Amino acid sequence: MRITIFGGGHGCYTAAADLSEQGHEVTLWRRDAQSLEALNQGLSR
Repeated sequence: MRITIFGGGHGCYTAAADLSEQGHEVTLWRRDAQSLEALNQGLSR
């Protein structure tokens, strides 16, 4: 299932991780692109 999550709080990150681990294609959108970029860099390590 393709799921988009809007927001950038702890609950949004947790939901995105949980849904992704269940095999869903998750898109996380956050208004503050710089904060989201920091998260992306951490995931690619």
